[in-house]
Amino acid sequence: MRRGSSPGGSARPSWSISRVWNPSFLWRPVMSGWWRPASSMAAIPSTAACGSSRSTAVSPRVRTSRVTTTWSRRTTCPGSLSRRSRPTATGSSQVRNTGIEFPEQGRIATYDLGQIPELKPTEVLLRTQYSAITNGTERHALLGEMRWAGGFPGRHGYQHVGQIQAAGEAVEKFSPGDTLFCGRYVGHRSWQVVDLSPGTNRREGDHLCVNLPGDVEPGQCALLGVMGVALRGVRRFRIAPGQKIWVAGQGLIGHFAAQVARCFGAHVTVSDVVDHRLDVAGRCGAHRVIDVRETASWAAIEEAGPFDCIIDACGQDGLLAELHTRQLLAPGGVIGVLAVHDEVRISWGLLHRCEASVEVSCHFSVEDLDVLIHFLQQDMIRVEPVITHAVAIDAAPELYALLRDRPGDLLGVVFDWAA
Repeated sequence: MRRGSSPGGSARPSWSISRVWNPSFLWRPVMSGWWRPASSMAAIPSTAACGSSRSTAVSPRVRTSRVTTTWSRRTTCPGSLSRRSRPTATGSSQVRNTGIEFPEQGRIATYDLGQIPELKPTEVLLRTQYSAITNGTERHALLGEMRWAGGFPGRHGYQHVGQIQAAGEAVEKFSPGDTLFCGRYVGHRSWQVVDLSPGTNRREGDHLCVNLPGDVEPGQCALLGVMGVALRGVRRFRIAPGQKIWVAGQGLIGHFAAQVARCFGAHVTVSDVVDHRLDVAGRCGAHRVIDVRETASWAAIEEAGPFDCIIDACGQDGLLAELHTRQLLAPGGVIGVLAVHDEVRISWGLLHRCEASVEVSCHFSVEDLDVLIHFLQQDMIRVEPVITHAVAIDAAPELYALLRDRPGDLLGVVFDWAA
């Protein structure tokens, strides 16, 4: 993760997401070190046409070759502004003035951000360099599921890396030219104005902005949001050195929960049904990787247990009942619920027999982000293998189509706003 280590107009065009797949959409490296999509846009087949990933037992190995993405840290943004200058949305044709929204179920569109306002003394203008999809949250929102039902139009996403282009005269700790991660839930957009005043927040740091040091890759840091959710969960679940941990589900948050638990000294077992996720988990340090499509998977899980903490990062119905039936939780153990549920039912016998506890965690703090940056600087967390798609923001329609119809094809997705 350390740098140098190996591994605008007012119109609102609508992007209709089709349902057929074109292999030319696969990404390819270019001389700039970024990834660019093929110019043509194609539709994607529905999940039903592709078949369920749970129907057959497949060895948990990726059948495609490993691809390494090279990131470049941009030291300037188009139209950089000095402190106290008035920002503007006009000027260089390279400066975008757009955001992404879900106007209705299953569709995305761009919208115009309008004029950048005059900055207040405690505000900064952050010009986006990279943003990353929060797969679970944004897919639920795109499909109008659970608590997002009927929430259209909606603007979703909370993972942004950008450079400060202007700052109010009262801003401290941040200066024009700084590269930040910002975790505000404002959706994917080319710029945002952030109030850095502690007095306007519930506690200092609620703006969720941290400076990125020069020895971390800014593009990969676009995933600090999901890493932060995972870290907050591991801390709340009281994971400690030497404990046995099972993370059920290796989507983004489940994957990083496993990596963070290993950083905390735990022995980590993970499970999933997607080959690529299982392969990445093994490459990133999971001690035991189990493909739950295989008939002997429950026997393998029972052999690895009982567990001091079981993290539900998959949201599958019946998982918590199986924990009780198979007595997988150790005495005094913790059930950590990270996946989104409409309703959670837990057998009283499971809690009573083990004197167990149930914990829920969501989002993160500036302190969590600081800890993660330390882990990244020490090469304790790996991000590069997790990124399956690093693409220009213009490729967003195709990526959201995949997220909607074939979510197992995606893991880490990072948009480059300058490409």
